[in-house]
Amino acid sequence: PIVSCSWVPNPTITGTVPFTVISGRMPALASLHHGITGEPTFLFGRAHRNSVDISPHGRFLVVGGYGNLAGGMDFWDRNKGKMIPRHVILPGIGGGSDVNNECYVTIKEAADLTVTSSSPVVGHEWSPDSRTYLVSTTSPRMNVENGIHLYRYDGAMVEESRLPWDNSKYLPDKLLSAEYVPAPFPNTENNSNNSGKSEFYYYPDRPQSPAPKRYNELKG
Repeated sequence: PIVSCSWVPNPTITGTVPFTVISGRMPALASLHHGITGEPTFLFGRAHRNSVDISPHGRFLVVGGYGNLAGGMDFWDRNKGKMIPRHVILPGIGGGSDVNNECYVTIKEAADLTVTSSSPVVGHEWSPDSRTYLVSTTSPRMNVENGIHLYRYDGAMVEESRLPWDNSKYLPDKLLSAEYVPAPFPNTENNSNNSGKSEFYYYPDRPQSPAPKRYNELKG
């Protein structure tokens, strides 16, 4: 059976626009397909997943398992064909209070990169700039644990203390919906870049950010 199917939403792609499919019984197979022949061009693998959310620029995507599934999420870079490594800062590992003594580790193993939501996921979508991913638990689908959680494009959760809202105000069943405000259209009067190509997005397409330079990488 076909569980999910969606086009990659990037009009700047040269050649054939691909699409994603989740098919089969659980654990289902997620795959990327040629937009004309339908032939699979990349396999994301099998897992308990039923949704593929592709960022507006078509670069990043989340293969997620929502609804009756456990809420697992895999963050991928479609251009590189790999799960996105995550840099985790470990404050104070180097000793002292100086930020230069703080270290970070890079998580690369697929099993360690999978993220599981702490509450049942009802709503889920990418931000217009493709840098953050929102998941929400809302009523009337779920009448407990209502709230909104934000993840960076690599799957790192944004701390609740840094969010501009207070999830405790939505408990237990006071949140009805959570969505990003769409980005405005680019300026049509000057809708071209230096290369002469038309701009389709208000925000530029950005690749993965490099590792933090002010920290020391802890290996091993």
